[in-house]
Amino acid sequence: MMGRGLSKAYNVSFGMDYRDPWVYQLADHQKGVNRAMVTLLLARFLEPLALRRVALVSGVSEGYLEGVKRRYKQLKNTPFLTFQMGFSKRDHSIRVPDYSPPFERDKRTYVYAGAHWSMGAPLFSLWLQALAQLNNNSSLPNIEFLFIGTGNPELPGIQEQADQLGLNRLVREIPHRIPYLQVQQILRESDGAMVIGSVEPHYSASKLFQCLITAPRVFGFFHQDSEGSDILNQCQAKDFFVPYHSDLTEEELMVNLSVKISSFIDPSHEWIADLEPLEEHSTENNARKFLQEVERVIA
Repeated sequence: MMGRGLSKAYNVSFGMDYRDPWVYQLADHQKGVNRAMVTLLLARFLEPLALRRVALVSGVSEGYLEGVKRRYKQLKNTPFLTFQMGFSKRDHSIRVPDYSPPFERDKRTYVYAGAHWSMGAPLFSLWLQALAQLNNNSSLPNIEFLFIGTGNPELPGIQEQADQLGLNRLVREIPHRIPYLQVQQILRESDGAMVIGSVEPHYSASKLFQCLITAPRVFGFFHQDSEGSDILNQCQAKDFFVPYHSDLTEEELMVNLSVKISSFIDPSHEWIADLEPLEEHSTENNARKFLQEVERVIA
């Protein structure tokens, strides 16, 4: 909100970055008179004020910026730039002193570390149902799926859903977030990482970078048209990927999930990702691309 005032006072250009969309469609459970609705109404009022005199608009994906372009036709000549949050490989090798991952002894552990939010909730639910179906058909080995940072008071908890499906032996949730470097160590020492995304195609791939670089193998479940799907394809790492699309029935998705989960937890199924294509999305390259656009704006 300070951009327009500072631009006017000091005659400098300013930009806005959308790491998350301001204005978005509420999920069914968010509709009504509540905090989510008030937040959305406030965003609709403030966004046009914030964008006055803007010289550059950036975001994590095209999907986040499409709504901005649609709502503000007057920005048709304003530069728009997209880039992921990126990564630095140095972060993924830092060991936290005197820290041990919260794993159960003598169990292979597969980790999801991230948010549980409204647009991803249907995929989490399907994933858990597929796991329950797989477990009912053939009792799974001594393994555990650990969900970290998934607490969301507006949604049914992961542990709650798992317990209802009879998965209390297989699924454990640590609902609160934990420090970033501890997450890196957990992923390094895990048997694999899971990336569960959104029903929308503009899902950000930032968690995918983290898992591909750090974890020994990666399971993915997100929209087939997302950038994450493209990145897995570039890295030749789609062995454990289940693409989501609204045209697919729940039954089709459940079958695909069961097959891929079974392969994912099989240690004899080799998985090697080609990480070279990720360099395009490193923090260094993203910063370079961003600064080039800034220089064009102020030139």
